[in-house]
Amino acid sequence: MSVQDVQARIDELSAEIERQKEVLNQLACDKAAAQRQLNALRDPIAQLPLELSSEIFLQCFDRALPRPDPSTAPMLLLNICNAWANIALSTPALWAAIFIERPCHALLRIWLQRARDHPLSVSYNRVGESNNEVAVLGKYSKQLKQLGIFTQGLHHLNPFLAFGPLPCLETLEIGRSPDYGFHEVSITGVIDLLRLAPNLVEYTHSIATRIDYNEQEAVILPNLHTLNFKAGGDDDLLRYISLPSLERLSLRLTAVDDLVLFLKRN
Repeated sequence: MSVQDVQARIDELSAEIERQKEVLNQLACDKAAAQRQLNALRDPIAQLPLELSSEIFLQCFDRALPRPDPSTAPMLLLNICNAWANIALSTPALWAAIFIERPCHALLRIWLQRARDHPLSVSYNRVGESNNEVAVLGKYSKQLKQLGIFTQGLHHLNPFLAFGPLPCLETLEIGRSPDYGFHEVSITGVIDLLRLAPNLVEYTHSIATRIDYNEQEAVILPNLHTLNFKAGGDDDLLRYISLPSLERLSLRLTAVDDLVLFLKRN
């Protein structure tokens, strides 16, 4: 047998090995699909009405907003079986809350589409210099019910001001990003954002502010009944707002004169 004959035989065997690998890969895929089908047939949740199975899925969450992580709900629910995936995708409330802490604008777009018309709860921790995630949020701004903005820059509220009116927003927090050092935001930006939310009932402030507001008349927030100042947030805002419906005020430290003037206005 010549060298050429042996080489030809090796090539033939190599080709056959590759064909068998393809067959094995296809068999593995077929087995996985069959296993998912079997799981669905055995799964009692898949036999429940959608209203009940959806409610069970919603109990997967703790009090924290879910992160877009395939190892946790709701994304994890897509990977169990076809029946679970169908339930998850048929439950808009599963996708109505998200904590954004890394660039994920493509996934965020899909996530919010799955929420359909459900009111949204979003916590946004400023991720780099890109505003791609904010641009996606802007398309759903009319659905925002709860919003947390955690930033590290003076003008990083500006992209949110482009949202326009926020008629459904009831709870807002503006704070500092835990990933950076000193933070401050423009107090004008804070006030302008508050103005966009006429139905806001609770505001939490946990970031320093730069005083760049020149208007003399206090901004009236007619429905806000709870105002919180947390660690890291100064209370200069008290000079510029009037809260006729205020019921709860949480302060750290404040100048007595500013507090007296604020209370007189309210």
